[in-house]
Amino acid sequence: MVRRTIWQELAGFAPMTQGEDVDFCLRLLMSGAKMNYIPQGVVYHDYRTTLDTFMGIRAAYASAEAALLKRHPTERRILLLPPEQAIFAAAMIGGAWGVIWLLLRSIWSSFQSVAFAIAFLPLLLALLLILFGIYNRLRKVKEYGSAIRLPIVIKATLRGHLAYTYHLSRHVTRYYTLPLFVVSFGVSPVFILLLILCSIVIGVDYVRLRPEMDLGRYAICSLLDDCAYQVGVVWGCIRHRTWKPLVPVIKTQM
Repeated sequence: MVRRTIWQELAGFAPMTQGEDVDFCLRLLMSGAKMNYIPQGVVYHDYRTTLDTFMGIRAAYASAEAALLKRHPTERRILLLPPEQAIFAAAMIGGAWGVIWLLLRSIWSSFQSVAFAIAFLPLLLALLLILFGIYNRLRKVKEYGSAIRLPIVIKATLRGHLAYTYHLSRHVTRYYTLPLFVVSFGVSPVFILLLILCSIVIGVDYVRLRPEMDLGRYAICSLLDDCAYQVGVVWGCIRHRTWKPLVPVIKTQM
């Protein structure tokens, strides 16, 4: 909902096939107006649910990223890499990759124990980062004189690091599933990495969203969704002659 006077001042929607609502909201904020999110609101939407129309609309939505970026050059996609959380995520994903890679290769020799020890080193690093994060947060709790107890600090630290691992995985799978899949034909270890990233995202989303379908069907739909979205982003980049939507701005803090 928007006031009619503001709608008229901003000349309503721009002549865009997709992304016109996002463009309007950005212009609304730039004008100094405020936006309120009301989670209690319910909207019934007659969405396209057949496979071809579903993928088509996802690709169409994604193609608007390039158009929006040309109209709002400062609104670049941001990839947040806070050192502690980013290293933890890389260690967890890298450790899982190493263990799976060794299991698939079925190394049954005297070198096996050493190889597995090396594969578990990233997981050990992830554990050390959790302990480091707990120590840092406990120190800050004492500095502020807060009564927050150790179990709460441990839970918050672990949840924060795992949540970041999900968000990093989601960022990669949303924009780079298809390129990584193509690369995996020549570099097979990349397929394991892609499998881990997709498993993290699909698993968390399935538990979080509770869709009315079994895990297998949801996984296929999720992968098709991402692939269609990526095709749409590339198509938009080609149409508007810019590759910036595919290249995020990396920041270590907001």
